[in-house]
Amino acid sequence: METNDNILLSFNEPLSPMGLDDIQLLDMSHGGTAVAIMIKRSGTTLTVSPQARLHPASEYQLTLPDSISDIHAHNPRYLSEGSASDDALGGTNTLTFTTADYTISANAGEDVPPMILGLHPGIGCALVNTSVPGYAGRCKGGKSDDELYLDFQYEIGRVIEASFSQPMDTDTMVLGTISQDGSACENGPICLAVDLDGSWQSISAALVTSNLKLQIFPDADTFVAGEEYRLVVNGDSSPKLYSHNTLGHLPLNTTPMEGIGKTSTHNSEGGSNIVIDFTAVAPFDTVYATVYTRPYSDFNGSGGWDEGEPQPCTQWNSDGSPVEESCSNFATADVLDTHGLITDASLTEGRDKIFATGALPMAFKPKQPLDLGLPDLGMEPQSDGSWCMPEPDDLGEEHCLNVVGDTMIPVEVNHQLILGTGLTINADAGLNFGNLLGDLDFLNIFDDFIISIPLKLNTRSVVLRTRPERPDAQSDVLPLNGYIVNLEGDQKPYFIVRLPAWLDVPDLDLVAALQEAILGEGNDILSFAQLNDFVDQYGATHTAKSLPIVAYLYGPISFQDDGRITLKVSNLNNITATLGIELLPGLLGASAGSADLLLPAEKVSLQVMNLPSRARKLPENAQ
Repeated sequence: METNDNILLSFNEPLSPMGLDDIQLLDMSHGGTAVAIMIKRSGTTLTVSPQARLHPASEYQLTLPDSISDIHAHNPRYLSEGSASDDALGGTNTLTFTTADYTISANAGEDVPPMILGLHPGIGCALVNTSVPGYAGRCKGGKSDDELYLDFQYEIGRVIEASFSQPMDTDTMVLGTISQDGSACENGPICLAVDLDGSWQSISAALVTSNLKLQIFPDADTFVAGEEYRLVVNGDSSPKLYSHNTLGHLPLNTTPMEGIGKTSTHNSEGGSNIVIDFTAVAPFDTVYATVYTRPYSDFNGSGGWDEGEPQPCTQWNSDGSPVEESCSNFATADVLDTHGLITDASLTEGRDKIFATGALPMAFKPKQPLDLGLPDLGMEPQSDGSWCMPEPDDLGEEHCLNVVGDTMIPVEVNHQLILGTGLTINADAGLNFGNLLGDLDFLNIFDDFIISIPLKLNTRSVVLRTRPERPDAQSDVLPLNGYIVNLEGDQKPYFIVRLPAWLDVPDLDLVAALQEAILGEGNDILSFAQLNDFVDQYGATHTAKSLPIVAYLYGPISFQDDGRITLKVSNLNNITATLGIELLPGLLGASAGSADLLLPAEKVSLQVMNLPSRARKLPENAQ
């Protein structure tokens, strides 16, 4: 449980006020001291609101008195009369829980500022190229030829929200007012506005905050269908949003494509303001929810799991590698092939998995006739009734799904960012000694003499951005939709989506890799600054920016007893991406190489769910 969440309890009967004043919340990690709470009842639901932020990594107990009763006036039934087998608390009347642990250690990336993973409407990055009609722009720090996002739309009646990569200081979450030029927020780091006859006017709203997200509820009748509005989140402008005090109290990173963590050459704090222009549209009968990767382990958003954080897997082999079936929200990678300068490469055991954290706003639309051949999915019907990918995947394999029924439910998927932990690639770089000697080797004795240098490439955080896509150069960008269908022989409905994306590794540091490769780990004969100057002179680049991939994701949808919708998906297809590097071309001449990385089919496992709407006992298999 987050440190400032409310506790929701649901009962099988509407409650009377009897006994509610005797409910207690005790801090068991600090001597069992009582925590001040506020109780609110509404029908069968009881909301317990702590009046102060709870301590992280602490155990608490909520105790309910036997005197709680239903609302029946003449023959009330008391909590003590219920059946223990049907009771979420097993008849103990005590709920024991532990709050989230935000611990960081010396290697845990205290210099990793928070970022926005899910923003609705919009996307959690500062935008550039925003003047093209019909398009919102692209993320700053991506490639200049990245496809532009379509203009953002907001269905009237939805919540406006932002979800973060790490726990935040909720005291900094204040709804501000728009600046005179409409480019920044004043008196608070986030604001809503409308342009009235060339003058920006702030929009009043209610703000609800929690450690990992904030939600904005505009006043009734604020938005008019067809009109344009603006949402602003400050980056470099003040005031700013800050991370939780235990995570360094760092300002929000609004340009994650330029870097996730702070390094000797880049400061990821702040960035250009996020300015999202959007058009309000009339309600059109959708069910909206933001789904989150759960469970997840990278609480502090450092790009790895650190001391004090929950392990991403629950079972481990004797050699220290995880048992894959016990892991959640990961993608297993492998090295398929190497080329040029890179003569060999492999992934470090235990660092061959990317563990993901994300928040994805989705909307379930009305049912429509089955057709998986729509342009945004593009599957082809077969004579046996199955639907297949239109082309073989990156390894030349064909994949099909046996779909039954004659209807499907479209699901609107909003473009967002997914943050992943890093990979460690052990590469051998073959440097031509003859190129290194140049004219000194006038007899060409060393032309074929290759020096093999072990190069340890730590990607640090990996970012996956959903990617706008056109069917062809003459067509418009397609909206992103998934579909809920029924598969033959399975009782659960299945979700399928064709997900074009960009893969980015903003913090891949070739200078540090060269320093360790040439001088050894911890060797400071040549300082980082000196080596950085050397690399600036002779060059070192990589291609891990805006690497395009396409994933067909599919998996079952489950409906939990507490009101959550749980979606667990895997990749239908094999996915490849090529990481290219060039080392010191100004000194060595031909010095380019690459490694082909593979995400094998069925080796991506993502589980997302929305937040509980009811507080009932979870089934044993719920995560």
